[in-house]
Amino acid sequence: QIWVGTNKGVGKMNFQRNPFAAIHFPEDVSINSMAYANDRVWAGSFGQGVFEIIRNKEQITTRRISLGGQADFIHALHADKQGKIWAGTRGEGLIVFNADNPAQRKQYTVTNGLSHNYLMSVWGDARDLIWIGTWAGGLIRHDPAKGTFHIYRKIKGGVNLDQFPIVLTFEYKNEVGENILCVGTRGGGLIELLLDKEGF
Repeated sequence: QIWVGTNKGVGKMNFQRNPFAAIHFPEDVSINSMAYANDRVWAGSFGQGVFEIIRNKEQITTRRISLGGQADFIHALHADKQGKIWAGTRGEGLIVFNADNPAQRKQYTVTNGLSHNYLMSVWGDARDLIWIGTWAGGLIRHDPAKGTFHIYRKIKGGVNLDQFPIVLTFEYKNEVGENILCVGTRGGGLIELLLDKEGF
């Protein structure tokens, strides 16, 4: 199955059965990002917060979680194996909440670790590090275990990471088994970075 965010909610693609099925929300909801962990599906919306898509044998329902005001404009979403949801917002920084208790949450902004409050991408790698792409503040690596943030603005080769919005991050192993972090930008192409234990 593949879950797809649209400007009118969420669609589910099942190549073995129905090619495409729309998930009906209470009203038209524009979905910017999707996340999946622990057999739970989450959707980040533009203006209405986060939705959990609750599946059972008979029907699919949704649960809306408002983060409040501008924080309900979600550009990026990540769900980790520990049951935390990481929401990158438009102007309100990073909000992390417990999937089973959304009121248990923490907010990160430029006052406590971030380089920019307008976030475009959030992704967790295999080492449980969180990579955060900003609009104009470079790339941020967050270590939840240590509570630290490291901001990358310029890297080897003279690449300026805060010159373009970072809209996508993901990791893969190359042909010799090295971990490569891919950073997708708006206007600056795709950048590949060789990862080590701390970053690159």
